[in-house]
Amino acid sequence: MEKKLEVKIRLVNDRLETLKEIKDCLFIKVVNGSTQKCCCLDFSDENEKVVFSVKLTDPTQVYQMSSNNILFRSNGTDAVVKVGNHQDAVWLIETIQSILNERETKQSVFTQRTDETSAKQYFTLFSYLSQQQTMLQDSARTDAYRNALLQNLPDFQDKVVIDVGAGSGILSLFAVQAGAKRVYAVEASNMALHCQTLVERNKLTDKIIIKNGKIEEVDIPEKVDVIVSEPMGYMLVHERMLESYMYARKWLKPEGKMFPTQALLYTAPFSDETLYMEQYTKASFWFQSDFKGVNLSPLKEAALEEYFSQPVKGPFDVSFLMAKPYGYTIDFLRDPDSSLHLINIPFRCTLYSNGTIHGLAFWFDVSFVGSQKTIWLSTGPFAPWTHWIQVRCLFKKPAVGLCGQEVSGTVVMKSNEKMTYDIDIEMKVVGTDQVCQGSYDLKNPYFRYTDLSPPKSTQANPTQEISQQST
Repeated sequence: MEKKLEVKIRLVNDRLETLKEIKDCLFIKVVNGSTQKCCCLDFSDENEKVVFSVKLTDPTQVYQMSSNNILFRSNGTDAVVKVGNHQDAVWLIETIQSILNERETKQSVFTQRTDETSAKQYFTLFSYLSQQQTMLQDSARTDAYRNALLQNLPDFQDKVVIDVGAGSGILSLFAVQAGAKRVYAVEASNMALHCQTLVERNKLTDKIIIKNGKIEEVDIPEKVDVIVSEPMGYMLVHERMLESYMYARKWLKPEGKMFPTQALLYTAPFSDETLYMEQYTKASFWFQSDFKGVNLSPLKEAALEEYFSQPVKGPFDVSFLMAKPYGYTIDFLRDPDSSLHLINIPFRCTLYSNGTIHGLAFWFDVSFVGSQKTIWLSTGPFAPWTHWIQVRCLFKKPAVGLCGQEVSGTVVMKSNEKMTYDIDIEMKVVGTDQVCQGSYDLKNPYFRYTDLSPPKSTQANPTQEISQQST
């Protein structure tokens, strides 16, 4: 593949100091290596004499330093190539990466970790405008994101941004409102088509570039200043999009920012006799020894296991909690994405009320740490409702606790190919022989919605606020 471009080449050292300048070139020839995964570039002068060549074997050898400056690192020879304009720079980078990726036979990280059927169901779901509408109309969610971007303008003005899992493109549009120079909106589902429509109709095609594909499989032609995303599922980790969000750091500049920046997954023991009896009553159908002449009772234990392995997704009153919540931190900016494959959360807390401990409740808060302001988004029972609400895991055999007693245990969350997690919980009442255990399938929740009045809005971290109030 050959193209006529005017370029200037500087050979540089590790500190990017100029060692040698090469006269203007007029032709760039990009060659697909035949014997191995490689891309060869020949730069020629007006007489078609090759004045500089470089051989690349990995996409990480190519860096877009600015709009039209590209750094190539190859076998100790570093060169900065200045192309006439940004469009030509993008063409050159995408051509190189397409050759290198075309010859890459290894499956993407996403494909390796995901069952094909689960992936298809997931991306089909998010192709519907109704699903996007549910998220956009979640005012606590949408306002938190917009506030986080618009109240941290220096982090976005004239900056390059990636939006991971862009959906309708709302976060990309917010980034442009905050002053972003360029946004790469990455969306794997067919919602990318609607996203493109919104970008065009809002006259932002010069600012927002749609990349229809998975973040693990697309090419981003330059390093970015900020990554934005809404990667949280219920109980924080469901859908396993957190890993995709953290994967995108491969394009983040060393001092870059991520919005959101951190997450806190909270857990606390709760008491709710009504909820417990709901599930037990459902299972009791299988206790019958004479259902139209059929004995169903051999399936009694299997029914109990099934119903009590369902995480319960829905709101609850804060008065059901029996202790201050324990928070487990995930740092999106620094933690390796592999740390999400197996999450082990040891917890210990002191009960502040008497009662039956029916299980553990879970919710999460995320923070957007900007240079000007930190914004919190909470899904807890103390905060305004969100579409995530909360999750509770019931014990089939509850325990009894007294005010002042300690409970301790572990929550083990193991990722699986269904884009979710298998959860094992063990809890004991310290100083007694009471031990509660349970295994849960996060893919199979019981959706339970009750008529509770949503709490008032807050700018701070509501989980920490309520914890401080109960000390």
